[in-house]
Amino acid sequence: MNLASQDKSKGRNAEETVVRPKESGPPGTSGGWRLLSQRAYLIVTAGEENGARFYLSRKTHLIGRSSEVEITLADDSISRTHARISYRNDEFVLADLDSKNGTFLNGTRVHECPLHYGDEITVGNHVLRFMYEAVVTS
Repeated sequence: MNLASQDKSKGRNAEETVVRPKESGPPGTSGGWRLLSQRAYLIVTAGEENGARFYLSRKTHLIGRSSEVEITLADDSISRTHARISYRNDEFVLADLDSKNGTFLNGTRVHECPLHYGDEITVGNHVLRFMYEAVVTS
């Protein structure tokens, strides 16, 4: 499964099972859970695809309205290839691809900027939140 694919089902990469601890405590506590890694993803918080998740790997991901990009959003105010998220120097970086309506990070128009947990990316009428999900084992 392509990690950048939309996760509307329970389908996951067989090598990466995400486990959420019950009431035994968060990862790293006496609940017996051990944090293996974190997976980055975007969750759509406003727009037609509200609630959709797009998992990010350490490759380049294009955002736009074209069916040819990894993160496709149905929105006429978004360019076919609107923005790019790439992984370099141990961080994810957002870059606008000279889109007509711009790419905004936390309300500020950006050309290129590193992403941090909880950042809000606005492209067209869509808002995507940059998040991490813990991958743990017991």
